[in-house]
Amino acid sequence: MKRFEYFEKLSLAARWFLPREEAKSVIDDYRDILSEVGGQEEARERFGRPWGPVMELADSKKVRRWHMFLTIMVFCALTPLLTIIWEKIGGPYIYFLEPAGDIILCGIVYMFGLEAILGGSNSKILTWVSVTILSVAGIVALFMHPIELLDALFSPIERMIFGRNFPNYFKAEHLIFISAIISFIYFGFGKKWEQPLKRSLIFGICAIVLAILCLYGFVIYCFHVDSGLMLHMSIVIIIYDISAVLLFFGAVLSVAMAKMFDSRWRAVYILCVTGIVICLEANSIFWNMSPSIWAHSEGGGIIPTDEFAQSITTLFTWDLGYWDLGYGLVLAAVGLL
Repeated sequence: MKRFEYFEKLSLAARWFLPREEAKSVIDDYRDILSEVGGQEEARERFGRPWGPVMELADSKKVRRWHMFLTIMVFCALTPLLTIIWEKIGGPYIYFLEPAGDIILCGIVYMFGLEAILGGSNSKILTWVSVTILSVAGIVALFMHPIELLDALFSPIERMIFGRNFPNYFKAEHLIFISAIISFIYFGFGKKWEQPLKRSLIFGICAIVLAILCLYGFVIYCFHVDSGLMLHMSIVIIIYDISAVLLFFGAVLSVAMAKMFDSRWRAVYILCVTGIVICLEANSIFWNMSPSIWAHSEGGGIIPTDEFAQSITTLFTWDLGYWDLGYGLVLAAVGLL
């Protein structure tokens, strides 16, 4: 087994740093080369660390582009999780989510701005100058709240065309669209449907869909069928917190799988982001319930009033979770193309 450890690490590095076709070519070449090597130690002496030969072949521009896309995709999954954590320590709901929208917008402009400036150049001097200028400009733009600036810019046009303006507020559900669009841009589309889905991918999709449906359905069940479960509110909140953390790690893992093995793993990534957003919405409902909505039950405990339970059901099925669940499922299906 030790004889193949070097090759396995080199293969993972090739899939991570190189485009798919280049990675396949490098892996095939080194499979033949390493078959003639005596062992792992001899391979290290001849080629150095496993990722060394790969980095010599990697295009720094393409590696930089991949890592920038990776950063935005991970941040989309991390934002609702950090918002949940922020609520736990007493911060207001909108405090982190609103600047997160500005951060994502600046990050996207920074990424494509850097690509436009550098073009096909691999010059280190031009790269550092561009990074420095765009970083300073991005920080300045971040403090100017670009989403509010866009709202002010387009409001006159909207009033002229529609007779009213549509305020641009960054919401948690926007993360589902952003994560999907970014993954579509990077991984692209092709004739992937002609290739059979591997069992691991099918299992991942089914597991995440089942988890999301359970999380979504449990909220409806608590408020509409058996509100007595609200007597165990602390346990319910812990379940959603743990679920959000697990879904975040699932999102990160699925992005890595999409890069290294099959780009259709982005469907699992989109579903994971959807699940985290639903966890955030459920947490917000639980944490923002006023004591005035509780009524004493016959058994001596307290449960939500029927009126509040009905309003929450309507809110979570039509105004929040219903649409988010639908968007996530549709975008994940597109991600399989």
